[in-house]
Amino acid sequence: MNDQFKVIPELRLLTTAEIVADTKSLQTTASIFHKQQIQAQNMLKEFSYEQIIEMVETHRKRSDHDLNRIVCAANRHPDLEIPLLGPRHWSDTMRQQYDHIEGLMNSDSRFSGPMPPHSEFEEGFIDKFGNFKTRQEAWGIAEAAGQIIRRVGGNERDGGTLYSENLY
Repeated sequence: MNDQFKVIPELRLLTTAEIVADTKSLQTTASIFHKQQIQAQNMLKEFSYEQIIEMVETHRKRSDHDLNRIVCAANRHPDLEIPLLGPRHWSDTMRQQYDHIEGLMNSDSRFSGPMPPHSEFEEGFIDKFGNFKTRQEAWGIAEAAGQIIRRVGGNERDGGTLYSENLY
């Protein structure tokens, strides 16, 4: 056999029956799509222009792309530039961050005082944009995003107070 002409087993010619079957399949799909398009047009006739605009705007507001979400628990202190982050407030993850920063502060002369105690940190949450939110602000965001899956204490005070347990 000449090396210039290699047979590739994956390639083959389609039979007439296969071409006809594929064509019928495409025609069926196009027919179904056309019927669905007509049904959608008929449904839209039931609504006024203003109602359609309102539905589109409502859908946009609910879109995950635009919707803010709560991502994780956070503790912040006014003397620190960044908050401590974790799955829960004062979880092992946060305590490790606290201990690490405390070690850095104790070993670096640029820091003037000790690490603030846990009791001086404000507990809140981080949203999907990286912004710190208080427990009350976070409640509103989580509620709007449908993230509240469990009711625990603090649901109504100040319009709602978010706890990590509300989210999982």
